[in-house]
Amino acid sequence: MLIKRILWGCIFLCFFSVAHAAMQTNTANQLANLNYATPAFSAPPNAVFHTSNEKSNWTFDVVPYLWALNMNGRVQVANQTSHVDQTFSDIMQQFDSGGMLWLDTYYKEKIGVFLNSLYASLSTSDTVDGVEIISRTRFGLFTLGAFYKAYTHSFGPSADKNRIELEPYVGARYTLNHTTLDVGTLLSLKDNQGWTDPIVGTRLNYLFNQYWLVTFAADVGGTNLRSDVSYNLVGLLGYKPASYATVYLGYHDLYQHYVTGHDSDHFDWQMRLFGPVLGLAFRF
Repeated sequence: MLIKRILWGCIFLCFFSVAHAAMQTNTANQLANLNYATPAFSAPPNAVFHTSNEKSNWTFDVVPYLWALNMNGRVQVANQTSHVDQTFSDIMQQFDSGGMLWLDTYYKEKIGVFLNSLYASLSTSDTVDGVEIISRTRFGLFTLGAFYKAYTHSFGPSADKNRIELEPYVGARYTLNHTTLDVGTLLSLKDNQGWTDPIVGTRLNYLFNQYWLVTFAADVGGTNLRSDVSYNLVGLLGYKPASYATVYLGYHDLYQHYVTGHDSDHFDWQMRLFGPVLGLAFRF
């Protein structure tokens, strides 16, 4: 229970600090342009309070989020195979530390780069015949890519309603999977794995109005279908309570298959990671 309280406390502090910074930035922009911009009460919620000469070419999205991750699959090391079927609750019982963060950077609302990072440190312990066995795992997913807004179309006179956007992207996803097994004080076994998959995909955004939107993203990765392949799907529903913030709720499904090594160095990872997602995006 203490670990869970610490985790949720860290998430709350992260949300609060980013929200406070976003609110300060938004307020400063409005105050700096009171003599030049249309009054705030007559502008749509997503209006930017800058004159045309002062408007920045860059925008930044900071998105702390929580992926309620479930895992299903198998892992083979040498000739030993372990079947994995863990719920989010099971994983939280092993959780020591970690976090999740998405960053987007747009240039002129046309091109940009993104970084999606997930990291978790897990541990379990057991006692067999009086010997304590401790397993520690460091797991991470780090995705870096670039995207281009290739298509934008509004189904009406207003750009804030019924607008569709298509953003193809390319990048790479690095998977970290380091495991240490300590048997008493005399024996320590390690299996450190890490691999990078090139990815290609697309993101589809549909804005119903200035408050509601949906986002779908899909990509494939890897170098071949036999030993290095991944499929990634994300669906999100967004709501904008303010010009600088969007609340997202959705689902994320990632499948990975990676094989490397031979005999005692053989490693075979076939895993599906899936679960609901809750995030809060702040725009600067």
